[in-house]
Amino acid sequence: MKKLIKPLFFVLALIATFQATAQYCGSSQVSFPACGIQTTDGFGDYNTFTCITRGQTDSLIIPFKVFQQFTVGSQQVNIYKLQFATIDSLPCGLCWSTSKSSDANNQVNEFDPNESGCIKIAGLTNDQAGSYLLAITLNVRISSAPTNQQEDTTYDIHGEPSQVGGISIWVKVIDAGQPCPDTVDQTLLRHPSTSCPTGINEVSKTLTNLSIQPNPVTNEAKVTFSSVTGGTQQISITDILGREVYSTTMTAKAGANETTIKRNNMPSGIYILYVGNSQGTATKKFVIED
Repeated sequence: MKKLIKPLFFVLALIATFQATAQYCGSSQVSFPACGIQTTDGFGDYNTFTCITRGQTDSLIIPFKVFQQFTVGSQQVNIYKLQFATIDSLPCGLCWSTSKSSDANNQVNEFDPNESGCIKIAGLTNDQAGSYLLAITLNVRISSAPTNQQEDTTYDIHGEPSQVGGISIWVKVIDAGQPCPDTVDQTLLRHPSTSCPTGINEVSKTLTNLSIQPNPVTNEAKVTFSSVTGGTQQISITDILGREVYSTTMTAKAGANETTIKRNNMPSGIYILYVGNSQGTATKKFVIED
């Protein structure tokens, strides 16, 4: 995509200093026309991207159109296949997927030149509000196999940082109730927490002892937790791929709290329960079975 220059060691070291490994959402893909249309090559103007609200489950759709060529060193090569390998430096709690995170005709997250698609960023973060510069790496194939041979699915270029080639994506995170700014504030660049939670540990200082019983769940379950202060708490559930399948709010009191959630149409599988607000979120992994 665009011009990707062969990595320079000092640039890579600078990027690596601020990277935090982000979770890949897997096949939690975005279907068209949800991707929108990107008429020009690349990701368009990142200033126009919508914001992620901290303290609640949220998502962001970023459309793109794949370039036909890019430059490696002094040589310009044609793109035959391009794959999104990693997207790091996301705020903690967010994960990513593409519109081809599940595609029987291609490798995962692989696109053709001139092809349109999108990246989905989703989840729940309690990292600071501000602008986050993401670190994207790409794998590229520059040629197809001869017609009489089986196609080679290996890549000629591995882990090429898009930022080195001048391609950047920024994610704007805002506090609940605040307007989404029209521009990215690059002077107040934020970085993910130095140690992101795994998604199944309690990370809230104001909400503790989160429990869901019974576990495994068959029809309904009782959610209990202790809160230091009273106020609104958001309760949401995502599947193991990061897709939100349940969301509600409740008014909690200081001390012990209890509420009931129903299975409804959720299929059997592994899920993550989130309870929290802008002061922090506690999470718990649980299982639904028939």
